[in-house]
Amino acid sequence: ADTIVRDGGINAICSLLERFDAVSQVPWIKCETLSCGAVEVAFTSLLRLTYPYWINKPSKSWLAGAFMAWRRNSYEEIGTHWIVRNSLVEDADLGKIASESGLSVSFFYAKYAQSTWVSSWRESLITLQRILSVRAPSKATALLLLMLFSAVSLFTYLMPLLVTYGLVNPTIGVVYVISTFGYASLSLHEIDMNPLSLFLAPIGLIIVGFSLFMARHGKIIWKGRELCTN
Repeated sequence: ADTIVRDGGINAICSLLERFDAVSQVPWIKCETLSCGAVEVAFTSLLRLTYPYWINKPSKSWLAGAFMAWRRNSYEEIGTHWIVRNSLVEDADLGKIASESGLSVSFFYAKYAQSTWVSSWRESLITLQRILSVRAPSKATALLLLMLFSAVSLFTYLMPLLVTYGLVNPTIGVVYVISTFGYASLSLHEIDMNPLSLFLAPIGLIIVGFSLFMARHGKIIWKGRELCTN
C-alpha cells in the first residue's frame, strides 16, 4: 500500500467527526528520491498560497484521499463517491461538492498517515498534470505561469552570480534567497525527504508549471480513460 496509518490515527479522525461532516489529514508525504522532494516542496508551497487547507470556503475546500473520514449520513446525502466517479481527482472534488452543499469540511494537521508519492521527474509531471487539470486556468494563463515559474527558478539559481557581478544589491540578494528558501522550508513539516531536495525545489517549480501547461495542452490517461484537455 502507498499509505501507512499509525496508531491513534483512527481514533483521532473519528473524534473530529463529532464536529465536522468530513475531515482529512494534511497530506504527510514520504519522498524516497530527490526529485520527489523537489517537486513536492514546490507544489506544497504553491498549494499553501492558492488553496490553503485551513480556510473552509466552497471555492477553496478540498479533501485528501490518503486519509479521510465522513459521517455516513453526510456522505450518502451528497451522493457518495458515485457522484464523482468520472472525476480525475475524486476526493478533492467530493470535498468541494460537500462544502458547496453547506456541509462542514476540514483538514487537521498530524502525522498519523504517511503516503509515498511520485519517484521521478516524469512521474511527477504526469501526476500533477492530472491533478491540476481539474481547476487549471486558461491556456494563455497556464503559459504565462510556466514562464513566470521558469523565470523565478532561473533568477533564484543565478542570484549568487548577479550579486557577484554587481547586477543586484548584495542585501537584496541575501534577503531574496533567505526568504525564498525560508518559505519553501515550511514544507519540511509536511514532507519526509532528503534536505538536499530543498535546493532542487526551483527545478520542481518548473515541473509544476509545465504540468499546469500540459493540463491544458495534452491528453491525460487515468484508470483506462483518456481525456483531451485541448
